[in-house]
Amino acid sequence: MQIHVNRPAVSGNRVDFHFSSSEPLKRVRGNSFFVEYPADISDLPVWVHYNAAVAYLLSEVGDTDRPCEVVLADPFPAPLAAFWRLYHDARQAVVAPLAGWDSLPEFRPPGGGGSTYGVLFGGGKDSLFTLTLLSQLVSKEQIRLISFTSNGDRSKVKDVGARRDELSLDKVRAHFGVGVERVVTDVMSVFTHLHMEIYTAALLPLLGGLDIVTFSLEYAHYFNRRPDGSVFFSFRRSRPELAGLLSSAYGAAIGRPFRLLSANYFVSELSSLKFLAATLQGRLPDLLMMCEATYDRGTKWCGSCTKCATFVLYGLHLGIVQDELPPNRFLRKSPWLEKVLERNADRVAKGEWFPELTPRFHFDSFRHVLAGLRPLRRFGLSRHAKRNLRRLRRPYARMDLAAEEAFYGDALDATWPPADAARIRERLAGVLEEMPAPVTKSIGNERMTFDKDVLVDVAFDGSGPIAGGGPGHGASPPEAAGDVAPHPAHNGSR
Repeated sequence: MQIHVNRPAVSGNRVDFHFSSSEPLKRVRGNSFFVEYPADISDLPVWVHYNAAVAYLLSEVGDTDRPCEVVLADPFPAPLAAFWRLYHDARQAVVAPLAGWDSLPEFRPPGGGGSTYGVLFGGGKDSLFTLTLLSQLVSKEQIRLISFTSNGDRSKVKDVGARRDELSLDKVRAHFGVGVERVVTDVMSVFTHLHMEIYTAALLPLLGGLDIVTFSLEYAHYFNRRPDGSVFFSFRRSRPELAGLLSSAYGAAIGRPFRLLSANYFVSELSSLKFLAATLQGRLPDLLMMCEATYDRGTKWCGSCTKCATFVLYGLHLGIVQDELPPNRFLRKSPWLEKVLERNADRVAKGEWFPELTPRFHFDSFRHVLAGLRPLRRFGLSRHAKRNLRRLRRPYARMDLAAEEAFYGDALDATWPPADAARIRERLAGVLEEMPAPVTKSIGNERMTFDKDVLVDVAFDGSGPIAGGGPGHGASPPEAAGDVAPHPAHNGSR
């Protein structure tokens, strides 16, 4: 199979991509997509734009034995092609034509002095945790929010962005005093098998002034052994091993140290919100926008999704006072409650996980929260609401999972540079207890293992070094310039 990619059409701050395939791409809807940046990018080398197309297209042929050749209209850096093939486990794919760094125009976006952060920000509690933590470590001038807006429905992309701006981003920017860069793309309406590369593939044009870019996924997402002992890398493409590899690849591309950081790797679904509640206190409900089940800017909480349930139940557990989604009303009658207690009453009674209850990666936090909701009288709930809450929590009444309210010191040390890790410990003291990362967790109804000695194989297959910049173009990998992208000794996180 051959996939032909036209030269990206760049006009001002927008790049349009068009491609064609000799055979149908089963998971691809359409043959074009666009990316709009916050500033003019028309003077960048064309290979910088091809990077997004290569990354997205290889996502559709990875994990298969199907031979594929991605043919571009212009030469592309061989080290970046090698990286994306490994990232997607698409070793059977070929990208052509390729060239070494010495044969390509240089791309040299300036750094920010070594400690300037770009936070991939979606408005939810995960990226808000990262931002709040960083605001206690560095000055506001050293933080920039990067808001990527996309949607599976191309016609709704701008609606999604407008809702996020109004309900979260504008308020967060004003509260923290940080800069914001908005990226709009319809890539999610075209490619259906994307993960972290939704953001990282289109990141190169934004790296001016940035040394570190963070993403926010907690520990629970990164198990690597199934109950039968077989190895399976959950969320493989955002694991620390791959984040370190991308750091090296991009550092070579821009000719200076760069780091992609899994910022929330050391906390749980619950402990991140606990830190926010203690730090932001009464401002938290106004700054937080977790629910994205609606496009309506006038509706912040739909009352039907698991994120709304998380906000209410975790909020009760943590003492978050809010009237945006009143707990009494939600627990008395809400679409989520109807799906859980009426349609799945038997499963609730057995303490089973099911999709409508909570995301499977969050099941331990969810069970721990429900177990802690006692005595019920302290919440000021109506009789009907208390009866429903009692039905929810009964299977977990003795479920005390203390690690869900802690941070994991070994996971922190595996991802953050030592000096930053020490400062983070100081900031978390008195809010979160430090514990070792759990070796096993319930992911849905299965008990999964987090084995720190089992890592994704990031060895190459003869394609050449990822980070090996040629003369005048990042002659050494970023690691050689300092503590930029260490190979982690620990696995796990979101």
